[in-house]
Amino acid sequence: MKNILDINIEDSFVSECWTFYKSCIIGSYSDGRKWMSTHMEVYLDGGCGSFWGNGVYYPLDYYDDILKIAPADINKITPQKLVSYLKHKIDSNTYIVIDCDYSIIFNDKESGAQLHEILIFGYDDEDKVFFCPALGRNVIKIPFAWMEASYDEIRNIYLNDPKHRYNRRTEYFFPITEIKKRKLSMSKDEFLFSCSRRIREELKAEKSTIERIDPEQPRGDPRYVFRGLSILSNLNEFLFTHIKNGDSVNTLPIDLTLTLLKIYEHRINLSSCLKYISEMLDSNGKLKYLYAKYMSEIQSIQRAYLISYKSTLDNSPDKLPKIKDAISKNMFTERRLLSDFLAESERRTEAIYSNI
Repeated sequence: MKNILDINIEDSFVSECWTFYKSCIIGSYSDGRKWMSTHMEVYLDGGCGSFWGNGVYYPLDYYDDILKIAPADINKITPQKLVSYLKHKIDSNTYIVIDCDYSIIFNDKESGAQLHEILIFGYDDEDKVFFCPALGRNVIKIPFAWMEASYDEIRNIYLNDPKHRYNRRTEYFFPITEIKKRKLSMSKDEFLFSCSRRIREELKAEKSTIERIDPEQPRGDPRYVFRGLSILSNLNEFLFTHIKNGDSVNTLPIDLTLTLLKIYEHRINLSSCLKYISEMLDSNGKLKYLYAKYMSEIQSIQRAYLISYKSTLDNSPDKLPKIKDAISKNMFTERRLLSDFLAESERRTEAIYSNI
């Protein structure tokens, strides 16, 4: 028997592994893609580290209205029962994210133990393999026997060290996480206003200060968070400083390539809001024109990402100014385009609803 659940690898977010698995599932149906466009964003911390979230990582319960997420009991699921358990869950339309030892499931024991989660979305009894999406937007096959061996090792680690298990689940997944899709109920009007709200939030360009206040703990330094278009201005200042210092992409204190990829994925996700609004409201073609202009402008972020990626290979110190120029250009053009789009969409909305 063979059973494979739906996933969407092509439209997933590959810049962050634990977000990648959720986006593969959520993006596999239209309600899910709409939810991602209005609920997901990228933020930067004060050091220009980038993350999917709204100032903090999205916890698992953030997805409650679109995904039903629950832990499985590793005390009850022995290595001998793992294969039958995974197959049963797939047959009941449940996706499984499970912690593994990469050195075992990828048959690379020379690299040593590597704890990481994978998403299982199908199986094939004839070939005795499970199917798992990879960040390269391909699907890999993992033999049943390798999965059992990996689980045996990881399960023993967690059973002997509950604290380690807890630390993993606070930001990523449970040792075994069961995920089912929920039906999203959202009216056309509600979705339209959610898209407008998301564009408005992007234009706010917020810088927030997060400071721990705990009478039992010493007060640490405040943490800064950048959201919306402030991401570009903060990154622009960061690059300006490091260009003066003579840095290259490879000597920066952050992974610039990964940050640029997240910023670009964030814009592709946001562009879905523009696309949906233009499809629902456009009567004279102006919204579609502004949407097309926005899609054209954000290609400079993609080019900056590609320049940065190439620089990691040849260590070219002269590439940072080109990347900064692309960021600087987008700082102004994006604000103008999003402002014009939002103003026009609000005019169209007011005209439509005034005639009802």
